[in-house]
Amino acid sequence: MRPSLLSLSSGPSHQPHRTAAYLAALGVVAAATAVAEVIFRVFGTDRLTVVFLTAVVIVGARFGAGPAYLAGLASVAINNVYLTEPRFRFSTFTHEDYLVLCLFALVAMLSGRLTGRLHSALAQSRAESRDRARLLEASRAFFAAASETALLADLSRRLEVVAGAPVAVAAPGPAESAFTVEADRLPDGSREVVDLMLELAGGALSRIRAAEQRLELRTLERTAEFRQAVLSSVSHDLRTPLATILTSASTLKAFGDTLPEETVARAYADIEGEALRMNRFIAGLLDMIRVDGGGLEPDLHALDVLEVLDRCLGRPDLQALQVVRSWPAEPVMVEADPVLLERALDNVLDNALRYAGEAGPVEVAVTTADGVATVAVTDRGPGLPADELAQMFDKFYRGAAGLRRGGGAGLGLSITRGFVEAMAGRVEAVSGGGRGLSLRLILPVSEAAA
Repeated sequence: MRPSLLSLSSGPSHQPHRTAAYLAALGVVAAATAVAEVIFRVFGTDRLTVVFLTAVVIVGARFGAGPAYLAGLASVAINNVYLTEPRFRFSTFTHEDYLVLCLFALVAMLSGRLTGRLHSALAQSRAESRDRARLLEASRAFFAAASETALLADLSRRLEVVAGAPVAVAAPGPAESAFTVEADRLPDGSREVVDLMLELAGGALSRIRAAEQRLELRTLERTAEFRQAVLSSVSHDLRTPLATILTSASTLKAFGDTLPEETVARAYADIEGEALRMNRFIAGLLDMIRVDGGGLEPDLHALDVLEVLDRCLGRPDLQALQVVRSWPAEPVMVEADPVLLERALDNVLDNALRYAGEAGPVEVAVTTADGVATVAVTDRGPGLPADELAQMFDKFYRGAAGLRRGGGAGLGLSITRGFVEAMAGRVEAVSGGGRGLSLRLILPVSEAAA
């Protein structure tokens, strides 16, 4: 059975050394004698027993029972020498003197014993309150510890405070959860508090390891999901263009001399288009690996975002996209990496072409305010429900419209977010209220331009 917290401390840690306590008791009695002398000279009375009883009570309350007994004996001796006629020398006691002396000694010893017990109980209560506060604080700190290293360091520091000296704490092994210390190096009265702290730390360690295991399991699950999604996407998004390329190439090889020029040109266009599609898909996978692996090191410098937009909108496959440009005539200088920014804008424009290219014009607007530049690409497509807006930047997310239209792998917007955040910007998606979608790239304005 665990001992009660009331037994955690064997005595007050602030109690003076015993020899000093006894000397202090004699000092209090001497002070009481001086007070009695003043009273005797001023009032001419020798009824000064209460002065010495007060001294005994003070000694007992401050230093405990032992010093109080000494103060009582000293008071009895001084009472005989100082208060009994003839004064300042021991006198022969009468029966009445013996009775008074015995009663005085009894009262002095009882007063010293009671006040000594009160002193010990008060010191014990303070020690218990201190121990409870330490354990409560340790429990909260251990619960908030984020790692085994931080937990061990905090435990060592708290045990050093409890023991009054550095304590060597042995960390548990992978299959263990109990911290241990060398018991023979602990001072008296601190062992129980140390044991409770070790148990609290052991519980916190189990929680930390359980959390790490859950995180590891979630990581493995996400890795498995990512691997499966990659395999599924590769099997779909590479097989289709490969089939088209192989079909067109075999047709040209077998019947190229007999086919009309228009058919041959269309076959070559199909091969080139599907090859570009495969190239973009593989580049997207590589970009996604860079984003997830933390391998992005953007080369940030001031550049005109309008020039990058002109290059992106000049792509041949975007010529069929109706674009309404809305931006200022003067350059808009931002702090960005030109390659990453162009790839991010390409992905946003691809999204507009894929999902809203036939639904009307796409507006590309550039504005500046509050130290940032915003590039907004707004389409007139079917849009997304409000509950799907937060998911559209997740890897391999295509939504219901994308599945119906046979869209891409669902990597473009996720890559865009990774690229823009690497350039200290952010990406937002705003629904058009049931029709259309606005994707906004928000980048910091160049300090030189500002």
